Amino acid sequence: MLSLGIIPWIIWLKIHDKKYSGDLIRAGLFMTTLSLILDSIGVQLGLWIYPYDVIPFIPGYLPWDLTLIPITVMLMIESKPAWSPLLKSIIFAVLSAGAGEHLAIFLKIYHPIHWKPIYSIPIYIFLFLISNKLAKSKIFNSNFNSNF
Repeated sequence: MLSLGIIPWIIWLKIHDKKYSGDLIRAGLFMTTLSLILDSIGVQLGLWIYPYDVIPFIPGYLPWDLTLIPITVMLMIESKPAWSPLLKSIIFAVLSAGAGEHLAIFLKIYHPIHWKPIYSIPIYIFLFLISNKLAKSKIFNSNFNSNF
């Protein structure tokens, strides 16, 4: 789990286009913040648990929320710029809820109690679309060509 929190950032730093760093980091920080909040709410409401802690007293969802989710979003925003943000959001949602959550369940690092991965799909779509909008917003002098 510790390597899941570090290796994706190293890969992202090497492969992303540096001129978009600020725009992508803004989107990634937004996604990180909302992921942490939503995960915390889900755990507190008893919808799911993370039975594995990376470090004692630090929740097991941190590698997902601080690394995997924002890195995936940032890479998807930057790649295939001609693709529709809605299409990208659907791909992100299906990969995250379908593959990511099921893999975490299989690895026993995430255990849904009153939640099904399919419930996450509309949430992931919505969060991706907002992150994409933030990354490409002219308000922040974005380097991306916004097609909104």
